[in-house]
Amino acid sequence: MSNRKNKVDFNTQWAEVKSAIEEIMNNLNVGITNEKWMKTFTNVYNLCTKPTNRETPRRSRSQQGAQVSGGLVYEKLRELLEEKVRVYYSGCSDLFEEPLLKFLSQEWTTFTTAGRFIKFLFSYLDRHYVPRQTGGGKSDVYLIYDLHLVIFHDELYKKLKTKLVSAVLNFIAKERIGEHIDRSLIRKIVDIFVALGQTRGKGEASLLIYRQDFESFFLQDTDKFYQQESARFISENNVSEYMMKAEARIDEEVARVNAYLHPSTEDRLLDKCVDVLVKQRIKLLWKEFEELVQIDKLDDLQRMYKLLNRVPDGLEVLRDNLEQIIKDKGLDALEAVKDQAIKDPRIYVETMLGTYQRYHRLVQNAFRGDPGFVTSLDKACKKFMNDNAVCRAGNSPSQSPELVAKFCDMLLKKSSKNPDETELSKTLNDVMIVFKYLEDKDVFQKFYSKNLAKRLIHGSSVSEDAESEMIGKLKAACGYEWSSKLQRMYQDVTVSREMNTNFKNFIKSKNYTLDVDFSVMVLATGFWPLSPPQTKFAIPGQLEGCVNHFTNYYNNTHNGRKLNWLHQLSRGEVKVKLRGKVYIFLVSTYQMAILLLFNTNEKIKFEEFQEHVQLNPPHLQGVLTTLIKKKVVIADPEKTNDHGTTYSLNAKYKNAKSRVQLNVPIKVEQHTDNEATHRQIEEERKMLIQAAIVRVMKSRKTLKHQSLMTEVIDQLKSRFKPNVKIIKKCIDLLIEKEYLERTQGQKDQYNYLA
Repeated sequence: MSNRKNKVDFNTQWAEVKSAIEEIMNNLNVGITNEKWMKTFTNVYNLCTKPTNRETPRRSRSQQGAQVSGGLVYEKLRELLEEKVRVYYSGCSDLFEEPLLKFLSQEWTTFTTAGRFIKFLFSYLDRHYVPRQTGGGKSDVYLIYDLHLVIFHDELYKKLKTKLVSAVLNFIAKERIGEHIDRSLIRKIVDIFVALGQTRGKGEASLLIYRQDFESFFLQDTDKFYQQESARFISENNVSEYMMKAEARIDEEVARVNAYLHPSTEDRLLDKCVDVLVKQRIKLLWKEFEELVQIDKLDDLQRMYKLLNRVPDGLEVLRDNLEQIIKDKGLDALEAVKDQAIKDPRIYVETMLGTYQRYHRLVQNAFRGDPGFVTSLDKACKKFMNDNAVCRAGNSPSQSPELVAKFCDMLLKKSSKNPDETELSKTLNDVMIVFKYLEDKDVFQKFYSKNLAKRLIHGSSVSEDAESEMIGKLKAACGYEWSSKLQRMYQDVTVSREMNTNFKNFIKSKNYTLDVDFSVMVLATGFWPLSPPQTKFAIPGQLEGCVNHFTNYYNNTHNGRKLNWLHQLSRGEVKVKLRGKVYIFLVSTYQMAILLLFNTNEKIKFEEFQEHVQLNPPHLQGVLTTLIKKKVVIADPEKTNDHGTTYSLNAKYKNAKSRVQLNVPIKVEQHTDNEATHRQIEEERKMLIQAAIVRVMKSRKTLKHQSLMTEVIDQLKSRFKPNVKIIKKCIDLLIEKEYLERTQGQKDQYNYLA
């Protein structure tokens, strides 16, 4: 009796629940009152938890209690939702295109928004009934909101899918040809595709409906559209215009994804567009590249880079082509100036820098500093800066570093043509760019050291700050060991100043008298790259006393040290009176010795010069030639077989300046000095190669010939490009010295001997 009174009238309470659900669906903006909401929630709870007077469905009779009642409620809700969606379908089954999309979008919004409210009313089912059913293996029971999506899919979407997808694709096709469409409407339909897949699983599985039903067809349409458009456009326009069109289309597709497609479509869509618009036209773009580079079409090159960067390995051909273009341009530019450049290092360096800077700007601006294009620039510069017409004209494989070193000497030596401090610093930075590409850096280092030595000895540096700045740059590029020698050279100059002061004090203390203003620089042999004199020389009598006094002073001060006089680097000033005017000639010691002979002789024969100054004939002739070219000395035109040419001072000499520079390098001396420098470089290279071989073999113990060659070259390539033949000779020499031995029975393998 009491059991019947506690039973719930299922039909009555469900009717109330159904009325509330229909009110929610039909009046979303208004909804239901709080009182009705709470009553409906209570009714659902009671129907699920209390016995009812309704018979249990056959398929649920095995269940008891709340599970049985929950199943009745779940089935009634399913029937109600299916009925509602069928009504939706009847209202749109005859619609097409935009009317269909609008109707579906509106009803979807109504149905799913209502579903979010309804799931709260039926939350008891989500918490208890659904988990028990799914846990028991049932696959057709869903959470309440998911049930809405499943019913919408089965009762409406499946029936309209073909028309729906076609309508969306037609909208997109219209937009691609320039027509205006309602993007928000397409966005809502795409959201339906995505949302309906959420019941299929998580991650990629949740996008299955979107992928299969929409995206696959969308990508097919995209391929077809751009195949037709690109073929037509390229036949009517040039490559530059085609690239602009392709770039614009790709940007449009990215904007399309952002506006109304799922973000995951972007990669697939771009792959399709790039394949059709770029990859299938790639040979046409490659073919156009060289012309665009030649005319510096930065905008088009930027566009080409951006497009081809989307294609795997699409830029490799451009990188190879750019390397060849830069190399050819550099070689052509140097070929055009080879006659001037071999004489003027400034032209040589500025021509190379001009080519580098043009294409460096191109790489940075057009190719965004892409490492691959930077490598192409580096390879090309290395090739044309080390092997070009100027190098071949100079008959020297090391002509390039030698000329660059001479250019540095021009910059850092006092001259009326010197740039200001800011410009000089910039130019030194530019020189270091060229230096980076030089293969034989040791040649540059040797000539730079010799030129620096001469600047310091002659006091001709433009400034100590500029010299220090350049040494700092070379230190960063070459390391401390080499730059430390340059620093020591500066130290010797400072010490020499102090020594001259002490020498003068010594002269005063001994009551000696010097006939000339005499000063000396004492330079440490191990740090100064100076060659010994290439000729004998007899010191003029006017200087002999000074030399002897200083030698005695030095020997007394520094016991055990030996002085070697480098007269070829010495210089001085002599006063000469010609036509009543006194001139001060700035001369070398060799020139001074010759001019002093005219104090006692009006005319002097070549043999007499040689007897007094003891210079060998080529050097003597070089000094006389210089004085003749400066019109200070004249050679008598008359010759006799017995006595040869006679020379005299030019009594008619005239110059507006009172101080005249006569100290210019003698060609024979320059040539001899250059030859000696190159011989020294070759000898130093042999020692470096031997040291590298020993280092490698000491660490490896046993090594094949080719592997040894490779490792030695790799170790030395930062200083110079080793000659393979020289390496082989050095290996043989080390075998003779018993540092290495050939492995018995294997001619191409070596063992290290400790």
